[in-house]
Amino acid sequence: MPVDAGEITIRDSTDETRHDIDADVLTRIVQGLQKAVRLLAAQEEGIHVARRFKPSKDLREHYKLRLGVPEKGSYSQPLQVIDRRPGTNESLDAV
Repeated sequence: MPVDAGEITIRDSTDETRHDIDADVLTRIVQGLQKAVRLLAAQEEGIHVARRFKPSKDLREHYKLRLGVPEKGSYSQPLQVIDRRPGTNESLDAV
Protein backbone atom coordinates (compact mmCIF):
# COMPACT_ATOMS: atom_id res chain seq x y z
CA MET A 1 0.00 0.00 0.00
CA PRO A 2 1.43 3.40 -0.94
CA VAL A 3 2.59 5.67 1.83
CA ASP A 4 1.81 9.36 1.43
CA ALA A 5 5.19 10.95 2.02
CA GLY A 6 3.79 14.46 1.76
CA GLU A 7 5.23 16.95 -0.63
CA ILE A 8 8.43 18.81 -1.24
CA THR A 9 9.11 22.17 -2.82
CA ILE A 10 12.06 22.44 -5.18
CA ARG A 11 13.47 25.82 -6.07
CA ASP A 12 16.23 26.42 -8.59
CA SER A 13 16.56 30.00 -7.44
CA THR A 14 16.06 32.20 -4.43
CA ASP A 15 13.69 34.31 -6.56
CA GLU A 16 10.27 33.23 -5.28
CA THR A 17 8.51 34.78 -8.26
CA ARG A 18 10.00 32.12 -10.55
CA HIS A 19 8.11 28.88 -10.90
CA ASP A 20 10.40 26.90 -13.15
CA ILE A 21 13.50 24.73 -12.96
CA ASP A 22 16.05 23.43 -15.46
CA ALA A 23 15.06 19.95 -16.65
CA ASP A 24 18.50 18.45 -15.93
CA VAL A 25 18.38 19.74 -12.35
CA LEU A 26 14.90 18.30 -11.81
CA THR A 27 15.97 14.98 -13.33
CA ARG A 28 18.94 14.70 -10.94
CA ILE A 29 16.74 15.58 -7.97
CA VAL A 30 14.13 12.95 -8.85
CA GLN A 31 16.81 10.31 -9.52
CA GLY A 32 18.40 11.12 -6.15
CA LEU A 33 15.05 10.79 -4.39
CA GLN A 34 14.43 7.44 -6.10
CA LYS A 35 17.86 6.23 -4.98
CA ALA A 36 17.09 7.31 -1.40
CA VAL A 37 13.78 5.42 -1.51
CA ARG A 38 15.57 2.26 -2.66
CA LEU A 39 18.28 2.60 -0.01
CA LEU A 40 15.64 3.00 2.71
CA ALA A 41 13.72 0.06 1.26
CA ALA A 42 16.85 -2.09 1.40
CA GLN A 43 17.32 -1.12 5.03
CA GLU A 44 13.67 -1.97 5.75
CA GLU A 45 14.15 -5.38 4.11
CA GLY A 46 17.36 -6.03 6.04
CA ILE A 47 19.51 -6.02 2.91
CA HIS A 48 23.18 -5.16 3.38
CA VAL A 49 24.08 -2.09 1.36
CA ALA A 50 27.64 -1.94 0.08
CA ARG A 51 29.40 0.92 -1.66
CA ARG A 52 28.05 -0.09 -5.06
CA PHE A 53 24.45 -0.84 -4.25
CA LYS A 54 22.41 -2.33 -7.06
CA PRO A 55 18.80 -2.94 -6.02
CA SER A 56 17.29 -6.25 -7.05
CA LYS A 57 14.41 -6.39 -9.51
CA ASP A 58 12.13 -7.37 -6.65
CA LEU A 59 13.16 -4.33 -4.61
CA ARG A 60 12.71 -2.01 -7.62
CA GLU A 61 9.25 -3.44 -8.29
CA HIS A 62 8.02 -3.17 -4.69
CA TYR A 63 9.42 0.23 -3.69
CA LYS A 64 8.87 3.06 -6.14
CA LEU A 65 8.87 6.81 -5.93
CA ARG A 66 5.67 8.07 -7.55
CA LEU A 67 5.27 11.66 -8.59
CA GLY A 68 1.94 13.41 -8.74
CA VAL A 69 0.61 16.51 -10.37
CA PRO A 70 0.11 19.73 -8.39
CA GLU A 71 -3.64 19.73 -8.91
CA LYS A 72 -6.06 16.80 -9.17
CA GLY A 73 -6.88 16.11 -12.80
CA SER A 74 -4.06 18.32 -14.07
CA TYR A 75 -1.67 16.67 -16.48
CA SER A 76 -0.48 19.89 -18.05
CA GLN A 77 3.19 20.69 -17.69
CA PRO A 78 4.25 24.09 -18.98
CA LEU A 79 7.52 23.92 -20.92
CA GLN A 80 9.79 26.62 -22.24
CA VAL A 81 12.91 26.37 -24.39
CA ILE A 82 15.52 28.95 -23.47
CA ASP A 83 18.55 30.04 -25.48
CA ARG A 84 21.06 31.77 -23.20
CA ARG A 85 23.80 32.37 -25.73
CA PRO A 86 24.97 35.98 -25.85
CA GLY A 87 23.02 38.07 -28.35
CA THR A 88 20.05 35.72 -28.59
CA ASN A 89 16.49 36.10 -27.43
CA GLU A 90 16.37 34.29 -24.06
CA SER A 91 12.88 32.87 -24.37
CA LEU A 92 11.88 30.89 -27.42
CA ASP A 93 8.31 29.83 -28.16
CA ALA A 94 6.60 27.97 -25.33
CA VAL A 95 5.91 24.32 -26.04
